[in-house]
Amino acid sequence: MPSPSPFISKPVDTTELTPLLLTNGPICANTDTSKSNDASMCMMFFQELLIILYYALPICSVQLLEYSIILVPVISLGHLANTYLAAVSLGLMTTNITGYSILLGLIST
Repeated sequence: MPSPSPFISKPVDTTELTPLLLTNGPICANTDTSKSNDASMCMMFFQELLIILYYALPICSVQLLEYSIILVPVISLGHLANTYLAAVSLGLMTTNITGYSILLGLIST
């Protein structure tokens, strides 16, 4: 039976030092100098950092855009009058409690 992923051929014992990226050769060669080991660890760190940022940035941007739905009316109507600010705050609070939380609860089950 072929493996489900072309990158993983057999189960690997993972530890906290196991890299996210698979390499063709050994990760840290057994050399006498510690500079080459430090350089390979630094290179591996930055490769993994780029992969994590690649997946995390879209999620963070969506969260910021969702927060802007709440922030923009509060800022724009807050400049007009206190009554408008109170009205938009109550409306957004009611929407968050009755609408979004119930929908998120139904989606997550």
